[in-house]
Formats: sequence, structure tokens, C-alpha cells
Amino acid sequence: MRSQDLKLREDVCRELEWEPVVDAAHVGVAVDAGVVSLTGHVGSLPEKYAAEEAARRVKGVRAIVESIAVRVPKTGTVSDGELAASIMRTLEWDDAVPDERITVTVEHGAVTLDGTVDRAFERDEAELDVRKIRGVNSVINRIVVHPPAEAAASAEEIKRALQRSGELDPSTITVKVRGNTVVMTGQVRRLNERRAAERAAWSAPGVRNVENRLEVDVL
Repeated sequence: MRSQDLKLREDVCRELEWEPVVDAAHVGVAVDAGVVSLTGHVGSLPEKYAAEEAARRVKGVRAIVESIAVRVPKTGTVSDGELAASIMRTLEWDDAVPDERITVTVEHGAVTLDGTVDRAFERDEAELDVRKIRGVNSVINRIVVHPPAEAAASAEEIKRALQRSGELDPSTITVKVRGNTVVMTGQVRRLNERRAAERAAWSAPGVRNVENRLEVDVL
């Protein structure tokens, strides 16, 4: 393993140990040319995503291959029926989610979301709600974004959103809009900044597709 990869692996391991939600002893880390592979097992879906987020924060991480298994303790298991009811209640309570347009399927703790929404943040909010529910071990989000016909994405609006963000440097990012597709090029300093930029683009009205071509500057 190259010295840079050894240093990066050490940094990722330390960040996992620093994250209070994650039991780092059960998570394996391997690094190859800046690509971080996470393996092992955790006790809940929120812990799995917390481990991924911790790795994403580390400088030098160019991509993440996540193969962490969720092993829900037997004492914490709930039936699929109970889980489905809990999910539907949670979606109903969230004013940002059009729950009446979303269907939920649960099989052995694996949740599939279907339906249509007007904005990408509504789709993402629904998935975030489900991730937090005890007993869920995976989420497949098949919700489709169908913006109203009059909605139109604007490169200027997206750039202003990037400028408002405290997570990244918008001067290194170029935004172009082609119909309902946003194309983002340039460089960011961290993998989490790349995702923050994409999230800002998805939040714009009228966006149905985002081509995130941002590169992570590992220097």
C-alpha cells in the first residue's frame, strides 16, 4: 500500500473512532488510490450511514465503496407490518413529504419507496425519514421526480445557492443547465462537498437530472 493510502486509511479510522454513533471496532477500512472501502457490520442503518459520512469528511477520499452489513439485534426486531405502519406515520408527520403520493413496501426489514414528487428534496427527505426508523436495514428509493411543467431550472439560482452554502467554495464550480438537466464541472476539496453541491442543484425547481462531474482535489 502506498504511503498516501496508508496515511488516508489512518485518518479514516481515526474519524470513525471520533464519530460517537459508530462502533469503529466492527468497521474495516481499506484504501487504494484514494478509494476507501468500508466493510464489517453495524447494529442499525443510521450507524451504517454515519460511518459512510465520517469517511466522506476526510480529506483525500476520492470515492467510497461501502459494503457494511446491518445486523439488527434480535431484541430490537419488529415485524414488517409494524415497520410499515411506523414508516407511514413518519412520512405523514413530515410536512416536507407528499406522503399521499408515496407507497411503501417492506420485506424482512428492507424498505422500497415508490411514487412521484415535484421536487428532488421531497424524494430525499422521504428516504432520510425512513433511514432513522428502528428496524429498517436497507432503503431502495424509486421515487421519481416529476416537476410541474411550468418549473424551470436556472444556473444563476443554483450558483446563488452554492454561494450561500458554508460547505464549499463555489468559485471552483461551473454550472450549466440543459432543459431539466444540470451539469456541474470543476473541483471540490472533499467528497462531502461534492455531494453538497449536487444537493443544491437537486433543490432547484424543475430539475429532473443532475450530472455531477465534479472532481475531488486530493492535494
